[in-house]
Amino acid sequence: MTVDEEQLTNKIEALLNEKRGGKRRASMLRLFGRVERSGQHRASGKSFRQSPDLMFQPKKEPRDVTDLSAWGLFAECKVVSPKRNHAVDVWYCEQGVAKFADGRYAPKMSSGLMVAYVRDGRKPHSTLLPLLKDAFKTASIFPHETDTNLLTSYHERTTLTPPCVAIELTHLWLDARPD
Repeated sequence: MTVDEEQLTNKIEALLNEKRGGKRRASMLRLFGRVERSGQHRASGKSFRQSPDLMFQPKKEPRDVTDLSAWGLFAECKVVSPKRNHAVDVWYCEQGVAKFADGRYAPKMSSGLMVAYVRDGRKPHSTLLPLLKDAFKTASIFPHETDTNLLTSYHERTTLTPPCVAIELTHLWLDARPD
């Protein structure tokens, strides 16, 4: 697991879309169609050059969806390691979580996904709790009841200009330590 973020994310995209014997390899994605590397998406305000790493497009859409490009589960992926260029505070929080919290990512969606490729065995709760509380004063943070590799953070975005819907981010930390 010494490859970079782009290579890891490309491999995950391929695995999530792979079919064997006519069945999807990732059977837990039954509610979603194709998972794709995200292209540019419109953010809140005038910005449209925002590119989360992956987009999970739901198979069914509610009748009140008026913009299919904004409808999906958007995921941002980051390598987390002790190296400064993969530091959690800057790389994961400022270059990942902040893009959801400030409306650059998924301004019309109430859920999003942060994926960490963890190279040093850290867990999200002990690592992120102090960082998220400090960087995002309005964030609420909830550890997962049974899985130490999952954490949820809730970010109120209705007071932004222009307003976005509040978002619940699931933080999934995958063990990517070199062998």
